[in-house]
Amino acid sequence: MNTFKINSSNAADLSSFLKSNKTWQKYIAFADSQTKNRMLWFLVAFVFQAVVFLPIPAALMYYYNASVVTLAITVLLFFGFLVVGMTGFGIRTLILYTAFSFAVNLTMLAIYIL
Repeated sequence: MNTFKINSSNAADLSSFLKSNKTWQKYIAFADSQTKNRMLWFLVAFVFQAVVFLPIPAALMYYYNASVVTLAITVLLFFGFLVVGMTGFGIRTLILYTAFSFAVNLTMLAIYIL
């Protein structure tokens, strides 16, 4: 049986990659600057997801014959967002999960509509 060993050099390579990645550094700087607005980020994203993304599976299933999996994915993403927003996760995680949720929902729309 083959096993993978995690060397400290691999962890150092990943750390150096993240430090040299300008996009990641910009995201970290932006997220850290939004720490005082964490509740606002949560409320706006929560209302947006509840109003815009939760009805999407109903429309996709009715008009485009989408499977029930779209409903499961949307509901799991919504409740996962509630967990991330209402517990002790930081602003970096909240913004990253919000972006991930938006991307997944928009991808589902694109798959069934296009």
